Amino acid sequence: MGTYARDLGAGAIAGSDVNIQHLRFGRSDGTAAQKLVSITNPFIQFVYDNSRGAGNNEVIGMRLGFDGIAGDVSLIASAISGSMLVDGGTVAPGQKLDLTGARQTGSTPTCTPAPCLTLSQIGGITAGDATGPSRDMWISVLAKPVTFKAPAGVTEAPVTAQAGVWLNWRDRLTAYNVSAPA
Repeated sequence: MGTYARDLGAGAIAGSDVNIQHLRFGRSDGTAAQKLVSITNPFIQFVYDNSRGAGNNEVIGMRLGFDGIAGDVSLIASAISGSMLVDGGTVAPGQKLDLTGARQTGSTPTCTPAPCLTLSQIGGITAGDATGPSRDMWISVLAKPVTFKAPAGVTEAPVTAQAGVWLNWRDRLTAYNVSAPA
């Protein structure tokens, strides 16, 4: 059995599962409401594999997330392994960022039909909308793939989280800051 490293965050190895250079909750350039982000029911979950029968549970990872998050989040990332869906909103009408899979990089187009947003174009997203907060934001670190149950009220079944670091965030996300393609 070999040793594997999974990196998360800025300054990480070029092949990192999740490489985020900038993450800020709230904004300094907006209204009082835009300066705040509401997070409800944060959780840390240990993930077990009990496929070998009773009494043989094995910890295969963990998951950190929120039952709800609402507000503006500044996000600049060069790579994400996971599943993320962002509507272009008023700043990129008719466009979207739709990541699903292992290590999507910043300049890779991610949707069909075009036009698509790339990860490198996203500068900020609004989590939640008039109907409520975003309900499926979590990050996991896993030794093997796991399919998690969808949160209450989310109709889209989550994509199976793969081994390594996996980010999931697809519910009620809209871009508020998008840069032009390189």
